[in-house]
Amino acid sequence: MEYPLVSIIVPVYNNEKYIERCLNSILNQTYTNIQIIVINDGSTDNSYKICKKYAEQDNRIFLISQKNSGVSSARNTGLKEAKGEVLSFIDSDDWVHERFIEDNLKIMIEKNADMVCFNLQEIYSDNIIDVCQFKENMTTEDIQKGLILDELSCYMWNKIYKKSLWKNKQFPVGMIFEDFFIMASLVLDSNKIAVNESIYYYYDKSNDKSYTNRYNLNFKYDFFKGFKERVKLLYKKQDFLYKECIKRMLKNALRAYNDNIYVHNLNIRQVQELDQCFREYYDYKNLLDFKYRIFLWVYFHCNLINKYKGLEFYFNAKRNSWIN
Repeated sequence: MEYPLVSIIVPVYNNEKYIERCLNSILNQTYTNIQIIVINDGSTDNSYKICKKYAEQDNRIFLISQKNSGVSSARNTGLKEAKGEVLSFIDSDDWVHERFIEDNLKIMIEKNADMVCFNLQEIYSDNIIDVCQFKENMTTEDIQKGLILDELSCYMWNKIYKKSLWKNKQFPVGMIFEDFFIMASLVLDSNKIAVNESIYYYYDKSNDKSYTNRYNLNFKYDFFKGFKERVKLLYKKQDFLYKECIKRMLKNALRAYNDNIYVHNLNIRQVQELDQCFREYYDYKNLLDFKYRIFLWVYFHCNLINKYKGLEFYFNAKRNSWIN
């Protein structure tokens, strides 16, 4: 693994304003043995034309076009085409430091790490914030705990990965927080996770048309699904992390259920999944704060006809203050 090929996966959707900045930052990398997989996810602006021009000028760019299917589908397409021993992900409205690959790959090789985490900068229209959560004194166990519990940023793109970590893994299609969902299986399969404290990724949060800034009413349900996946992965351990994930799974399930009372954003299958969660993990209710235990009590002690009315009456005055 002296000078391995690094595959960089870039999903693109209607980012004609930003895609050149993104591609230029990749092409200007000091480490040149790279495969750049650009997936045009059904853009209706000039994104495809711009990407095609770049692909014609540099044979390291492999351009794929597909009908609009979302960022998870686009990344999964990229994973299928990745030839490198190392993978990274960059969103098309963001950009990276010129030593993004070289410096972090060096750490990966020197420490025989499965994953290297580094820091990022959030770019707003009127402000710039350094997000420096990853510290070099962190152990693999520290990072695993932080990423599993969402106490460290679960973004795909402020990390590089050995491709072997991705065996039999794909992004879940249709979820708004696909990074959060898949991160647990990646970190639990990692024997060694290393850290680079420097900032290498520039996250443009001023672009409200980007994949990552799209808001979805189902985000609490997606977090419930993410913690449900963590509970499944941690089942054999039955340790602190397992119980903490059950607690957070139940809290997000209750939040999602509460939202659905008012805006009816969930379908029948999703509501049934929440109901199954409440029943299956009811014995863990004492892990919850008092207010959430009250929610469960109301849920199970109202009859079917009055369940919605009972919950709505209880939470109407406080729904914005504690259950969100």
